[in-house]
Amino acid sequence: MITDVIVRHATDIQEKNEIANFSTRYNVFLKNTSAISWELLEFTRSKGAEVLLKEMVSKLMNFHLNSLLVFVEFSAPQPKNAVVKHKKTWGLLEERGVNSTMIKNKKNYSFDFEGGLKLIGFGEIDIQNNNVIESLIKSNEDVFFALANKKSTLLQGDIDYDINKSKWMEEIIERDGIIFFPLGYNDDTSCEIVALGKSKNIHPLSKK
Repeated sequence: MITDVIVRHATDIQEKNEIANFSTRYNVFLKNTSAISWELLEFTRSKGAEVLLKEMVSKLMNFHLNSLLVFVEFSAPQPKNAVVKHKKTWGLLEERGVNSTMIKNKKNYSFDFEGGLKLIGFGEIDIQNNNVIESLIKSNEDVFFALANKKSTLLQGDIDYDINKSKWMEEIIERDGIIFFPLGYNDDTSCEIVALGKSKNIHPLSKK
């Protein structure tokens, strides 16, 4: 059990807050959305993020705790060559150490972007599987996780894929889900995970 964490709050992520500038730093634009982050000191993001995320999820008893939805967006356009078109998002992530065989219901999408291809991947992770979350975070791409509310029938297939990540987040939060993602960089000397959602849904995370 993790005990030594720093908890931070943001009532509205569009306003100045103690967690992050979400629009400038993370390109996240969400209205009427609150945030709570947990920071674990003396662990890098690549080493501590999976443990910290699982600890946060364990506090949310009104949610489906066995499965996380995942959204991955390559941070830079990829070349329009045969290798990229064949391997697609999940195949390229496999080369970077992500065990994609442990990820269910995978989807690959690509869009023309700045002379290359913007790659996006969707999937579902059994939260009991070890090292899958860590390997996704270590890939150094933009990765976001989502937890569905028990009262919602939200599945990845319910969401229109031809959208940006903010739209994906909006749809999940609107259905009382919660978004998680790591803050900072892999070589930071501490690890911080933020949860985004309606205030009533993320409230259990307000105290460790």
